[in-house]
Amino acid sequence: VGYVGQEEHDVNPVLYTDADFAGCSKTMRSTSSVFMSVMGPNSSCPLAATSKKQTSVSHSTPEAEIVEDRVVTRSSSGKKGAKRQKKTQA
Repeated sequence: VGYVGQEEHDVNPVLYTDADFAGCSKTMRSTSSVFMSVMGPNSSCPLAATSKKQTSVSHSTPEAEIVEDRVVTRSSSGKKGAKRQKKTQA
């Protein structure tokens, strides 16, 4: 639940990202997390959030963060309004 308490030109989109290091004790893979919201002096409205296990094994916290940054860059660089579809197996 969010609240927008001012004009449209007074709010901005905000993207928070984070990654843990070897969060899965079985696979030693890290987890990437992303949270997007609209923020302003009197506003806070969450838009989207996701958390996903990384596909590679990182050897340090900075490496896990770099992998996480690549995931965010790839997912946000698509065209506005574009939908991503999962491949289905026959």
